[in-house]
Parts: sequence; structure tokens; C-alpha cells
Amino acid sequence: MIVLTIAINNHFRRPNYLAIIAVGVLFFINGWAHLLASIYTWSYFPGLISGIIIYLPLGVLIYKKIYIKSKLKDRQWGVLIGVGFQILVNVIAQAI
Repeated sequence: MIVLTIAINNHFRRPNYLAIIAVGVLFFINGWAHLLASIYTWSYFPGLISGIIIYLPLGVLIYKKIYIKSKLKDRQWGVLIGVGFQILVNVIAQAI
């Protein structure tokens, strides 16, 4: 997803806020998912450390820096795509 975002931004030669917001939403939800799974099971859950140290702060940083600057349409689609990717990843992970 990150590589795709970089490729899209390089192709258009300008920031593509929709793609960046989608990645930020994906990071934020992923970080919370690992944290909540660990709390729910009351044990270490794979991805807990990276979720807290990397994904949650990156999601917040993208929100603070990019989400505010973007157009409403980019925000809406970015959130929808980010949530959609997270659902897709969860479905695939549960199937494995």
C-alpha cells in the first residue's frame, strides 16, 4: 500500500491526498486493532509493539498534516478505501 501510494504520488507529480489518507486510515485502524486484540485476549498479540510505536503515531501524524489540508471528497474516499483495505486484510488473515 505504501509503495502504491509513493508510485501514485510520483506519477502525478503532486501529493495525492486520497491515497495518503487511505494509508493513514489503514495505519490507524491497524494499530488500534492490534492493541484492542491484545486487551481482549489479555495477552501479547502479534503486532502490538509495532501498532503502538509505529502505526498509531503515523496515522495520527497523517491526520494532523494531510487530512486537514485535503478536500472533503478526498477525505471521504480516503477513509472509505482505508477501511475497505483493513476489512480485506482482516478477511484474508482470518481465512489463513
